[in-house]
Formats: sequence, structure tokens, C-alpha cells
Amino acid sequence: MGSGTSYPTGDLLKSHKLRVALLSAVITLALVRIIATYSHFNHTNDEPAHIAAGIEWVNKAQYRYDYVHPPLARIAVAIGPYLAGARSSGKRSMWEEGNAILYGAGRYDLILSLARAGTLVFVVGAIIAVYLLGRRIYGRTTGLIASLLFSTLPPIIAHGGQATNDMAITATLTFLILAALYWADHPTLTRTVLLGCALALAVLAKFNAFPFVAATVFPAFLLTRISTNKCLDATYSRWRWLRSAAICMAVAALLVWAGYRFSFDSAPAEDLDLIQAGIDDAFGNRRTLHGLASSAVRSRLPAQEFFLGIGRTLAKASRGHSSYLLGDNRTHGWWYFFPLSLAVKTPLAFLILVLVGVTSTAMGIHRCENPSRLVPLVSAAALLLSVLPTPINLGVRYILPIYPLLSVLAANGVVFLCTHVSMGRFGMLAAILLVGWHLASSAGAHPDYLAYFNELVARHPERVLLVSDLDWGQDLKRLEAVTKEKGIQEISLCYPWSADLSRHNLPTYRMLKPYERPKGWVALSVSCIYRGTRMPPYDQYAWAKEVNDFTLIGKTIRLFRIP
Repeated sequence: MGSGTSYPTGDLLKSHKLRVALLSAVITLALVRIIATYSHFNHTNDEPAHIAAGIEWVNKAQYRYDYVHPPLARIAVAIGPYLAGARSSGKRSMWEEGNAILYGAGRYDLILSLARAGTLVFVVGAIIAVYLLGRRIYGRTTGLIASLLFSTLPPIIAHGGQATNDMAITATLTFLILAALYWADHPTLTRTVLLGCALALAVLAKFNAFPFVAATVFPAFLLTRISTNKCLDATYSRWRWLRSAAICMAVAALLVWAGYRFSFDSAPAEDLDLIQAGIDDAFGNRRTLHGLASSAVRSRLPAQEFFLGIGRTLAKASRGHSSYLLGDNRTHGWWYFFPLSLAVKTPLAFLILVLVGVTSTAMGIHRCENPSRLVPLVSAAALLLSVLPTPINLGVRYILPIYPLLSVLAANGVVFLCTHVSMGRFGMLAAILLVGWHLASSAGAHPDYLAYFNELVARHPERVLLVSDLDWGQDLKRLEAVTKEKGIQEISLCYPWSADLSRHNLPTYRMLKPYERPKGWVALSVSCIYRGTRMPPYDQYAWAKEVNDFTLIGKTIRLFRIP
């Protein structure tokens, strides 16, 4: 074998039982690590809203609290609490409703754990999908390594332990890419229906599925057709392709409608003005699109909530959202937010393996290998490019679906180092060291996976990113323990998240006013210190930056004793 070739990697694990056992071990380890975090943290900021909307869907057979997010993940996180007796109480705000569900009947920890357990379905699905995607493109060994790398990524473990929808879109989009690969190879009726199901699940998981689908599925389809030399194949006429695509879309539309309980209604009157304002912002002077959108929201339509959600999402994007990066606060974000987030929130060893995998893929292009091997690289690049213009910069969780693709690339890098002749023993040693480094970084983050940052910024992550990348309100239970341990009787607080402080075992407390410099015990969320009240000039509590004598509670709350 010449120095430019590599050993075959697809048949290193011939035993089906062994592969199933190894994949089961990977899944079990991930679930154990995620569940082990439940007892350490109170709910994060968005979890009450997701739980409330899901309970509304299950309990009241309606979906009115929030249209911006589709219902799939919310249904999953609501089933456990509902079976445990949680019910809607009719609060006006979904955050108030979520808190009422969580704190009701004195079963806070149980209800929150049951809600978070609903996300585990998507964790398992995502790990299996990563294995299947890696196996399909590079072989069985690569698939197993990819599943291990993916399941040990701190951002994946972190958001796999939240009652939110970020793992849902990660799992469903990966299955959609896989379904597209099989459909492009041979569009049978079964594969067409499966593709429609996968598309519907992705759309029902999160509305950013639309740009993600365009960025990932089209390259996967095109490269698969090229690799099988079927771009001009007469076996399937244009009519058969169109018919197959129509069946796929019909299946997807029916399932999306089912996700909204086959609703057939018009928009509530109280929502019309807000939605119309969003349409005005989104479509401006484009009269045709403006008119169609305006007519749609005022008409009776199947799954009207779906169209209202798209309208509100467009309105939200046009308005922007308060975001933080590198000490700066903006409303419409930065084009480099997500590349930088990935660079600091992902273990360095994993990133190095991704670069090795990209190199291996590039060498394959030079040797004219199967074009379908480009799918992870091209789809990941397209997905990253698709989020650069977005003004909603709220954390690496918004681009969580890129990790399955990067995991397949990283696993390909591991196999390349271990099997490529030119690497010799050095390649095997490098692979072992990099995988070991990655696993050690992941293990060392426990249980603070949400607040994980790699070695580039680990000492002062608050200077780079905040909110769901660091401080999402998760350390309140730890504050309870510290105040009890220190015997604190009174405390001043700045805690800008959704938890009901009166329902936690805190000492007598009062909320800090902007620019106030109190005496005695003071606890501030790092978000307060670096973002103030989220209103310009964002310096309402900046005085705390100058005080170096503090106790860091968890990763996100600074406790001061000011004489």
C-alpha cells in the first residue's frame, strides 16, 4: 500500500452484537451523566415557559401561550409532569404558569426532573443518528467513534439536561440529513414517507429548522446523487422525482398539522396587531408577499399557530435581541458570534480532530474519492454560514445541530490518524492523546457542563459570553446552600432570571436597585455585573467588577461581604 492510501475502516467491528453493546454503553454513559446533573441545579430561565406551553398542549388541548416555538419538544417535557399530576392553572404569563407548575404541591425537584427527562428521548435519538450518519458515510468504526465524541461534548450534555428544545432540533435535523441521503440514493415510497416524517419532526422542533434544512439537506442530496452517478439517471424521470417530492411534502404537512392538534382557526384578535407589525417589518414594500402574509393570519387555516409562529419569529428577528459578546452589548448581534462561540465552548481536542477530519476529507477530494464523503464538511460549513447574518445571538445552543456533523468529521480524523500509513505509530499515539484529552475535558466539567469553556478563556469566561453559555440562572440552589452554611440572615440580591425567589430557602433578601452599593452580604449574578439591567449603558452594577474579594458560587453568582 502506498503512502497516500489508508487502511479500510468500515469492517473493523464486524460483530453486530458488539456494535450494539458499544453504542448502548455510549448512550447509557451519556444518560447517567446528564441525570447526575439534575440535583445540582434549579431551573434555568426558559424552562418554565417550555413546560407551561407543553402542559397547555397536553392538558387543555390548545397551544396559545407562545407561537415562536413549535410544540414537539414542549410536549415531550410536559408528559412526565402531567402524568405526575401537574395541570394548567390559567396564569396569563407562561413564565408565571411554568413556575406555578414547578413549585406547586411542594414537588419542585420531582416535577423539574420529570420535565428534563423528556429531553432524554432526543439525546438518545441524536446519539443513534450520529452513529448511523457516520456509518453511512465513513463506516461502522467511524460511526461509533462519532457517537462517543458527540455524547461527551459539554454543550450536548448541558442542553440534554434542560427542559428546552435545543436537543430536539439537534436530533431531528440529524435524522433528516440521514433520511435525505437514503432518499437521494433511491427514492422508494418507504424512504419518501420517512423523509416526510423526518422533515415534519424537524419543523416541529424549532423554526430555525427552515434555514438549517436548506443549508444541510440540499448539499446532502446533491452530493449523494453525484456520488452514485445518477444526476442524469433515466431510471427516475422528472415526473417520478416530482411525485416523490410531493408525497414527502404532503406527509410533512399532515404531521405538522397533527403537531398542532389538527387545529383549524384564525388568529386571536389580541394577537393580530402584533403579528401585523411583524409582517410589516419583515416584508416592507414587497406588496405580494405582504398581502399574502396579512391575508393568511386573518384567515381560518389549518395549524394557524404554525403560521403565527413563523410570523412572530420573523418579527423577532427584525427587532433583534439584546446580546453579549466580548464585553459588548448589542441588539442586532455580530456576524462572528457563532464561530467565536464554537471556538470557546467546544473542547480544543475535539476541534483539532475536526481539523484533521477536514484534512482527510480534502485529501479524499484530491484522490477523487466518493463525493458523498463531503456531506459532513459541506453541510457543516453551510449551516454555519446560514447563521452568520442572524441578529439573534443568544448562545451556542442556537447552532447545536452543527455538532453531529462536526462529530462525524472528528471521528473521521481519529480513524485517519490511526490507519493512514504515512502517520505510522505517531498517528495512533496522537489519536489516543487527543481522544483522551477530549474525554478528560468533558469529565472535568461535571456538573457544570452549561458553563463549560475550553482552555482559551476558561479563567474569565464572563468576559466573552453570558446567558445560556454561562449564566442562565442555574446556581440558585447552590446559593441556598452557601447562605445556610455561612449562617447569613440578610442578603441583597441581583438575580435577573425566572425563578421565584420567595419559593427558595434563602435568607431574608431584598433586590438591589440600579447603581446601589449596599453594605453587608451581597450576591450578584455575573450577568448583572456585565450586562446591568440589559438597558444602556449596561453599567448599573459595574462597581462589582472592582471588588476582587468574593466567593464564586457555582460558576455564576458572586457573593460579597461589604463592610
